[in-house]
Amino acid sequence: MEYFGIPLSELRIDALNWSAERAEHIRTRKERYGPNEFDIEPEWATEAALEPNRIVGLAGGLSQSIEVIGHSEGAQALLKVWLYPASRQDAFGLEPRPAKQTPATEEITKR
Repeated sequence: MEYFGIPLSELRIDALNWSAERAEHIRTRKERYGPNEFDIEPEWATEAALEPNRIVGLAGGLSQSIEVIGHSEGAQALLKVWLYPASRQDAFGLEPRPAKQTPATEEITKR
């Protein structure tokens, strides 16, 4: 798979930037989704998105975003993070949430 002509395996994401609005939005997930959810710190989402063993895929639809699944030590969780690449190395964070355990994601936590 490719993202605007760049194979996903070669897509560099070295930094993730969160606007003040997006940061506040993800820090208050419980308010919107209920007590079974948890609030996510931007640092945790960044940690998961930059994790070396992450899984990168296309989000689909018209959003032109990327979804990344990685483990965050800070959150003690596997997170799925949607992001929008801003340049060849940097990206803007859109939305993180807990990722579901699958055989592919189990490999992330084993490495």
